[in-house]
Amino acid sequence: MTDAMLEYAENADLRREAGEDARRFALETFEPTKTSAAYIRMYEGITGSP
Repeated sequence: MTDAMLEYAENADLRREAGEDARRFALETFEPTKTSAAYIRMYEGITGSP
């Protein structure tokens, strides 16, 4: 674990790539229309109404 943390701390390219991957994941996962559609489905499931 220590070696992995040191590599990450010493490698700017690795940190940049991880940041870009995290940003891409967040944008895809929490895209407003997908998120709102998921909330609508959840509320419909809870209330039993379409």
